[in-house]
Amino acid sequence: MKTRPYIGVTGFTRRVEVVQLLNHLTACEFPATRRLMVGILVSSKSMQGEALKPEWAAQYPEPTAIAGLIVPDRRAIYLAHYNTKSLELADELCRVLELAPELDGFQLNVSWPHPGQLEKFRKLYPDKLMVVQLGSKALAAVGCSEDEPRNVSGIRNRLAIYVGLVDHLLLDRSGGLGHAFDPLAAAETISAVNAEADFQIGMGIGGGLSCQTVGTQIMPCLRVYPELSWDAQGKLLGEGGHLDIDLAASYLTASAQALRDLDRVTPIV
Repeated sequence: MKTRPYIGVTGFTRRVEVVQLLNHLTACEFPATRRLMVGILVSSKSMQGEALKPEWAAQYPEPTAIAGLIVPDRRAIYLAHYNTKSLELADELCRVLELAPELDGFQLNVSWPHPGQLEKFRKLYPDKLMVVQLGSKALAAVGCSEDEPRNVSGIRNRLAIYVGLVDHLLLDRSGGLGHAFDPLAAAETISAVNAEADFQIGMGIGGGLSCQTVGTQIMPCLRVYPELSWDAQGKLLGEGGHLDIDLAASYLTASAQALRDLDRVTPIV
């Protein structure tokens, strides 16, 4: 993997928001084993200046503002969370990097992106981090439905196509809407997928995380996979649908505490 695991906050639109959370890392004793993942929402629509749904618009920066959100700091990684329906994914990612070449990589909110497009992009940018979100649509496509959340054979079979193309998977049925996940089912899924050592793909989780829930939701997953990454979005929004820095800071404090608590708990083998 290109980077150590991360704790993510998604929905930044202003540079001052990034600076404020970076300043909070010292106060919350943010662990050296993780990086802060600064998630920046980008889409084919936002890149073309098309109108976005009102519930999402406040979380998307103007394309020309993306580069300004990248504050040099070794404790952070900067990922564009990208969604599109286009078949020309590689070309679209390249256009984002033309605007913000200092991005560390992408999270693809695309259901099982075409491996040929990822390979094309990798040839041009081999050092960029690639995270693929497994949302409800992607999981259902491989038989891992809400009714059968532990059916992971389909995920593992599909992943064989992506070896060498993807660095991390993020299990997230919520899609940024703040819906909580079942921590025990998620832990079993993460454990089963990770059992295939040849994949060498980092695992992450998202869905309904906040300062109130991160400890109880994350701990079962951490106990089976201590290198876990996680990300929060929907529960960190304030008035007008904008990222609330106080909520985000409290979530980071709770996340750091969860990792300290893990050190006092015997991992499940």
